[in-house]
Amino acid sequence: QHSSLADKARNFMTLSETLKGRRGYVVILLLQSGRFAGGVFEQSKCIVHRAIQHYTVRKGQGKAQSSQDQKRRPKSVGSQLRRAGEQSLKEEVHETLAEWKDYIAAAGVLLIACPKTMRATIFGTAEDAGGTTSSSTGLLFKDDVRLRRVPFDVGRPTFENVKVVHKVMMGVELRMVPPLIHVEE
Repeated sequence: QHSSLADKARNFMTLSETLKGRRGYVVILLLQSGRFAGGVFEQSKCIVHRAIQHYTVRKGQGKAQSSQDQKRRPKSVGSQLRRAGEQSLKEEVHETLAEWKDYIAAAGVLLIACPKTMRATIFGTAEDAGGTTSSSTGLLFKDDVRLRRVPFDVGRPTFENVKVVHKVMMGVELRMVPPLIHVEE
């Protein structure tokens, strides 16, 4: 177990060193439960950022309306509001990515924290691009070599958490701790 933890720490440090050495912008996108936060960094300075929140989660259920719709399609006013919130969030994220397309095209690394169920909001398909590249639509593609998943839980997507992700991912330091010496009396 101990060596496994050490290996994970070394892998994390290697990733951080690789990210620090890249030229260009660092784009961070966080998406979860009706919330989106993103930022574009040049060195340690945030150039542009955005945070969006919409009503999409059923109170007390902890799930998005779309996950409930897979089982059945209720017609309550609340479910309609949540569905509209999900659609609005998706549209606003797409607008943000389109506005940031030049930053995304020039980025050295793209850091993403997004559950599998919401990846369609950030990632495009060949049909979305209409035969163009991701830099012209702003949408990202899963096979982009600059893409990295944030390897820790970021909590609620806020601008503060975007800054935390940048600080942690761009500033990992690994120190070797000497083993404890047992002194027998």
